Amino acid sequence: MVAFGEVGLSGEVRPVARGQERLKEAEKLGSNAPSCPKPTLPRSRKEFAGLEIFGVERLDESWCGCAGIWRSKTAKRSSHE
Repeated sequence: MVAFGEVGLSGEVRPVARGQERLKEAEKLGSNAPSCPKPTLPRSRKEFAGLEIFGVERLDESWCGCAGIWRSKTAKRSSHE
């Protein structure tokens, strides 16, 4: 799991410096679905074609996105067994 952003006391996720660089590093590390603040989402999907990037406004959205990915991957694995 890769997620980045500044989390406020009420759970809002704010942008941090060098967001695009962080996404590139996540891709290098093999993460295929990082979470980041919505303002950090790349303007063009072509630059990060191998990533399914989740733009979030609140921390709970990030957790829900991660849980959904985990469930879908688990379901795919169990259907192949």
